[in-house]
Amino acid sequence: VTGKRKGTHIESPKGKYRSARLPKGKLHNLALLPTLKAAAPFQKLRPATNLAINIKPQDYREKVLTRPLGNAFIFLVDASGSMGAKQRMKLVKGAILEMLKDAYVHRDAVSLIVFRKDKAEILLPLTNSIELAHRKLREMPTGGKTPLHEGLATTFDTLYRCQEHQRPVLILITDGKVNGAKVQDKSPWDQAKYWADKIADLAVPSLVIDTNTDFIKLHLAEELAQIMGAKYCSLQELTKMNLITLARETARHL
Repeated sequence: VTGKRKGTHIESPKGKYRSARLPKGKLHNLALLPTLKAAAPFQKLRPATNLAINIKPQDYREKVLTRPLGNAFIFLVDASGSMGAKQRMKLVKGAILEMLKDAYVHRDAVSLIVFRKDKAEILLPLTNSIELAHRKLREMPTGGKTPLHEGLATTFDTLYRCQEHQRPVLILITDGKVNGAKVQDKSPWDQAKYWADKIADLAVPSLVIDTNTDFIKLHLAEELAQIMGAKYCSLQELTKMNLITLARETARHL
């Protein structure tokens, strides 16, 4: 499946008047001036009436109303037993709650997907509700294996489904390490690269934050970023506020 980033606006019954078109089905919102312009060239061919201009149904034009598209920030986070997992999860939770404080102003939504043990889990479905986020993120378990490929597969599905209504932005926090069972003779790393490539097809603005702190660098997260066409940065001194800044900067590159 190949996706294309949508524009900055989406049709909405309560949006701003942007253009006019032939009605799609029943006429709901007449665009008067475009309708008059459509009728004008045919006036000599139509019988005179007590009106200044003879308008036929084929002249009708309806208003196209649009509203700005909000961002859908999808956080995909390694919650396995790797070093610093609890701290990462606490940091991401803080960033999500902070972002949701002004979500209504920005028309943004946030989601959190984690991978641990043998599966990925959507801890927080896409929402702009800070109350829901507080409830869903009350417990944030960590530990176990690192099924990165499962996380990427779940994230691909989430990104694909939300892109018609919002502008998805992916923030992946991982060291790139992955383990689990083979599927059709594909190693977990090969599966991770497969799903990273599928995400690249969606042309979603993405950021990979590398949590690897080992002395010997394997550059796995960096390779994933290259496959996904994502921006890449190392963990360094990541804080709640600069995580928010990085996420919003990634969104601005839509």
